[in-house]
Amino acid sequence: MYVTPEQIVANSKSGVEILLAIANSQFAAYEKLAALNFNATKAAFEDGMNHTKALLNVKDIQEAVNLNVAAAQPNLDKAIAYSRSVYELATQQQAEAT
Repeated sequence: MYVTPEQIVANSKSGVEILLAIANSQFAAYEKLAALNFNATKAAFEDGMNHTKALLNVKDIQEAVNLNVAAAQPNLDKAIAYSRSVYELATQQQAEAT
């Protein structure tokens, strides 16, 4: 079977277009992940600062314990939500790549 130069060029062009589409998809996913990480970090910092301020106003040990216990569940919920968001991004990117 004889392959013409035009066929080689067409196949090469098609391959490059596919690679560029994959690269653009990857960059979009990294951008979403970076935004997610930035927002999670910013929220964690703000929560930490608010918690520290609240701890500075504590009158006794029991109040400090109650404050820490009250902060545990929302932090766990935020960590689970973050994990789900990362998983969704990864799943979406895997589907696009496939």
